Amino acid sequence: MLFTITAIIIAGLVLLEWMRPEKKMHQLTFYISSGLIFILVAFNRMNADYKGYLGSYTNNNPQNEIGYNLLVRLLNGLGLPFESILLLMGILVFLVFYFYSSKQHASLAALAYLIYPLALDLPQVRNLFMYMIALLTLYLIRDRNRVALAGGFALSATFHYFGLLYLPFAWLVKAERKQFYQRLALIFAIISVGTLVARFLPDRMPELIASEISEFDWFYYAIQVIHVALDVALIWWVDQHSRGKNELKNQENTMQELMYRFSWYSIIEIPLVAFSNEMYRFRRNAQLIKYIYSANAIKSMTRRDRWVTLGLLTANLLFVAYMLRVTGDWDLYADLSHNVFNVFSQD
Repeated sequence: MLFTITAIIIAGLVLLEWMRPEKKMHQLTFYISSGLIFILVAFNRMNADYKGYLGSYTNNNPQNEIGYNLLVRLLNGLGLPFESILLLMGILVFLVFYFYSSKQHASLAALAYLIYPLALDLPQVRNLFMYMIALLTLYLIRDRNRVALAGGFALSATFHYFGLLYLPFAWLVKAERKQFYQRLALIFAIISVGTLVARFLPDRMPELIASEISEFDWFYYAIQVIHVALDVALIWWVDQHSRGKNELKNQENTMQELMYRFSWYSIIEIPLVAFSNEMYRFRRNAQLIKYIYSANAIKSMTRRDRWVTLGLLTANLLFVAYMLRVTGDWDLYADLSHNVFNVFSQD
């Protein structure tokens, strides 16, 4: 129930922003929409992995990554309950909205994130910490120091080893547009070759790597490719229709450009997901930035281009919603209503 009410409120804010361009109005709607997302994350009290992480927090499970373990020990040492982890998660998500969003049409990004992938992010605590730290690192360092940027990505990997996949992105931030595409293509090719080797020579792989290789499923793989194609279509359209005629083609020093590149970087999921089904989260982790990037750009578009952008974003979300229904993952959205502030509970 809380999820439904929140979605209706934020959808109303999106409509209000669409009709009323006043800057003060956008500031207000930003704080309301991002504040609601914060509440859903920070004050959640049950999800698919809640009990597992609660037990891990209580017992200080040494099998988790070192960064997450150190955080748990710190909070335990301060006598804080497991709920403090969720509060920190909510703060990190809010900070990403606050730093990246232009505050105009931010409710659109919040609504899209609410639809997908918030319900999947919520139970995966370590993954959420990891990619929020990666995004905040990108915002704070940008393209000023590639070594420091890679260091921040490495720090994110201490919460989830998946963060190591962001290290090559530090090589892409300073390149001109053409060079960026060339370097991305090279990374894509290297990962593709590595995936093929891993799939056909599993008996020669280290046991830890061989155990991660999933059975290949053409249907699942095709779904991931379609979603990546929808992502690329949206960010390409936004890039082509949100810049003024006199604006330079290359915008390496702007946050919009970095978000554009970060969104493009998620295409390496295509070879990665052929290795392991778990790699789908790499594309999923890029969704929030893609939404904010698109929402930020709307103010620079013509009325027609705004509607096309909204249509592409809607097509993306409808496809995801349908697949969540097919896989049964839509049930995870009920977890968003297990919240301290759910006054609509029947319990």
